Amino acid sequence: MATKEHGEETVKAAMEWGMQRAQQSPGFAAEYMRQRHPIDWAVSQHKEQIELQEMRADKAAYIRKHATALGLIPQATPQSASAPAAPQPHASARTRSAS
Repeated sequence: MATKEHGEETVKAAMEWGMQRAQQSPGFAAEYMRQRHPIDWAVSQHKEQIELQEMRADKAAYIRKHATALGLIPQATPQSASAPAAPQPHASARTRSAS
């Protein structure tokens, strides 16, 4: 059932991760056994762990990814992604240099 809902690769990856986690933490194994749908629970726990790793690795990229997915910022086009605009100096800095 879980394979049908989440996909075979996702379930397999979550189960491998869950087995490793259970060996490291008996509490995790006990929590797994208490679940009504343990494989669904393991998949959600694995996805949460991946999200945390992604966020810790590069917080700015994580925020951009999710802000874009929510439509809060426009998606980057290939041209704008490869060539970021040069930062503009602050207005007061331009005024001082012109004087």
